[in-house]
Amino acid sequence: MTARTCRTAIALASVVGLTSCAQSGRVTIVSSSASAPATTTSTTIATDTTVTPTTSAPVSEFVDEFRLGDVVDLGSPRTPTDDDGLVAAAVADISSWSAEVLGSVFDLPQSVLNGEIYAGRPERTTSLPGCGSPSTDYSDLVEYVALYCPVDEFVIYDDGPDGLLGSLVAEHGGTSIAVVLAHEFGHFIQDRAGILDLDLPTVTTEQQADCFAGAWMGRVTSGASPMLTLGGDGVRTGLIALVQVRDPAGVDTMSPGGHGTAFDRVGAYQLGFEEGAAACATLIDDPLPLMPNAYLSYDDYLRGGDASYDCAGEPNPDCRASWEFLGDDLNEFWTLILGDTIDLAALPVDNLEGVCPDFRAVDGPIGRCPSSGLVVFDEPEILDLYSSSGDFTLGYLLGLAWADAVLGRQGSSAATDRLRADCLVGAWVDDITLGLRRDQRRISTVASSPGDPDEAITMLIRLSDPGDEMLFDRVGAFRAGVLSGRTAC
Repeated sequence: MTARTCRTAIALASVVGLTSCAQSGRVTIVSSSASAPATTTSTTIATDTTVTPTTSAPVSEFVDEFRLGDVVDLGSPRTPTDDDGLVAAAVADISSWSAEVLGSVFDLPQSVLNGEIYAGRPERTTSLPGCGSPSTDYSDLVEYVALYCPVDEFVIYDDGPDGLLGSLVAEHGGTSIAVVLAHEFGHFIQDRAGILDLDLPTVTTEQQADCFAGAWMGRVTSGASPMLTLGGDGVRTGLIALVQVRDPAGVDTMSPGGHGTAFDRVGAYQLGFEEGAAACATLIDDPLPLMPNAYLSYDDYLRGGDASYDCAGEPNPDCRASWEFLGDDLNEFWTLILGDTIDLAALPVDNLEGVCPDFRAVDGPIGRCPSSGLVVFDEPEILDLYSSSGDFTLGYLLGLAWADAVLGRQGSSAATDRLRADCLVGAWVDDITLGLRRDQRRISTVASSPGDPDEAITMLIRLSDPGDEMLFDRVGAFRAGVLSGRTAC
């Protein structure tokens, strides 16, 4: 955010990996007057977007007739975990489902993986097979998170406790492994269908694999699987995993190794979840739109796309606190849209309790005082979000508060019409995102930075409860606003 005044390319032949890092290379910076971004790769690592769960594990049921060692080459030594039964049932179901997809969607023989599924850990004594090389080093596997090798049709995933997948499992349970494996089996489907033989950008095949993962999740949350059923938190876990493995800000999503922003990946996952594997098959000829991911200026690059929170220590005398320039931009945006003045002011407070007589909660750490026109937010909580997950966590919340005020004029609220509220926030993001539609009457120079829509999705997930059946709908409403503007709302 700024106010202006890995299929990763590790040299393992033919590997198709989930990726948790960016390919090293140049960073793209575009002029603020450019109509569309030009991008290239970056070494920037994605901002931490860890979402702390409020329950220890997803609600799930599974057929407890599989041992993980029967369906996965676990190697040794390894201590069994509480998630092994769920993961074993998921592996069996994903294998069966992928064979069905080959037959029903691609009119190919229903067949399963020729090779094995391997679990890699730093203490594993038996070597992991290589893809075009004698073996796979565990250090490379950590970077990939998981990989599919089309040379010998095998899958390897990181089963260690210290990598990204290990942290996801610790926080969200074995569903994290299941989602990752569903993505890798998406590459298996592509391999058998001849898609990996086409000259396609990496992001196109990754988008489709994300879609296949969503299709499998839709199967197991709808009760269509005979082996396991996942509760609503399975959806949430999948979204969290995709946010974690997004391309970092500044990376050219169309470059070799580009996988897409969290906004891109979540969209593909949602398409599969809602419409099934047949919809995923269309993404090769008709891929989903990708979000701009280039820095707006050299200064934007130096700040990692984050504006100063309160200008403390900023040498620029024109620096304004984030809530001030965002509030002014929201006022201008909605005044032009409505043809009537919107004049709210944001104010950080130490505690929301008793902040005003007519306090109206919006969500989480933000609310409104309608009679005074104040939007108040819990500063200690926002500071933590700002530093851990990026500046647009505040941007999303402020956008939601202004949407609540707009809906209030129509006798509604963000609480009673949350999908429309999230869509309206997306419409504002659409206006301030370079390369999309900007109202030509605008005077404000506020523009989103790469990664800001991802941070908004992070806030959507943070504000949801495990098992929240509306989470996917809310993410979809936000994405619709960003991609299609206010008419989608």
